[in-house]
Amino acid sequence: MTTAFKSILRNVGFDIFNIEATSSTAATASETSKDFFIIGIGLNRTSNYLLQNHLNGLGIKSFMVSKNFHNKSKIKAIAHAGKIKFSENETHLMMPRKDFYWDQIFETRKKKFNGFIGLPAMNFCTDLLNFYKETHECRVIFLNENVSHWHRPVFENLYSLENLGFAKDDLDYLLYPQIELVRQMTANYKSDIEAAKKQSQDAFENAIQNLKNQIPSELIFEYNLSDGIAPLSQFLGIKEKKNVFGW
Repeated sequence: MTTAFKSILRNVGFDIFNIEATSSTAATASETSKDFFIIGIGLNRTSNYLLQNHLNGLGIKSFMVSKNFHNKSKIKAIAHAGKIKFSENETHLMMPRKDFYWDQIFETRKKKFNGFIGLPAMNFCTDLLNFYKETHECRVIFLNENVSHWHRPVFENLYSLENLGFAKDDLDYLLYPQIELVRQMTANYKSDIEAAKKQSQDAFENAIQNLKNQIPSELIFEYNLSDGIAPLSQFLGIKEKKNVFGW
C-alpha cells in the first residue's frame, strides 16, 4: 500500500494496519472454510432492500450505499475507488488487486459485511471478484428488473448525496458511468425525449450484458424476487436462518 493511499484512507476516517502481515492469517483461515461475498446488481431501491432482506435471512449482511449515506468515510472511500478505476486506469475494466483495499470498507474479517448490492456495486463487480476470490466464495446476483426507468435510482442517489454535502468529484466517481449516461440523456431531451430515453436504456442494457460476459457463468444467479427466498437459498446452498418478511 502506497504512502499516498494510506494518507487518503486516514483522511476519510480509516485506521491503517499492516495488510501484508495479516494476509497470511486470512489465507490460512480461508483454507478451512470460506464465507460468501455477494455482489447484487439491481436498480430499484425497494428491490435492493428486499434482496438485502433475503440475504439477511440467509445470514449474509450486505452493504448498500443508499442505506449508508450517513457513513461518509465509506462513501468517500468507494468514490476514491472510482477515481482509481475510471481516472487512473486506462482500460476501466478491472483494477489491479493491489490498487485498492476493499476490506477497509466491508470489514469481512470482522463479519461486518459480506456483500455489496445496488448502485454502484455493478461498477466494481469485477474488481470485487478479483479482490475476494481467494478468501471468499463469490457470487453475483442480477435482479431481473424493468430497466426502462434505470435512471431514476441514479437521480435519487445523486439528490440524496448532494443534500448531504458530498462534492461533485465524489459523486462523479461514485456513480460513474451511469451519471454520464444520465447527463447525455438530459442533454438530448430538447431534441427528442423518447429517443434520448431509448438510447440511454440501450446503453445501460449493453453495459449489463458486457458485465455478464466478464463473469464466469457459474458465479451468476439471475433472480426474480417474486419467486421468494427459496431459489436464492438453493443457489447459495444455505438454509434460511430466520423468517424473512417481504414488502
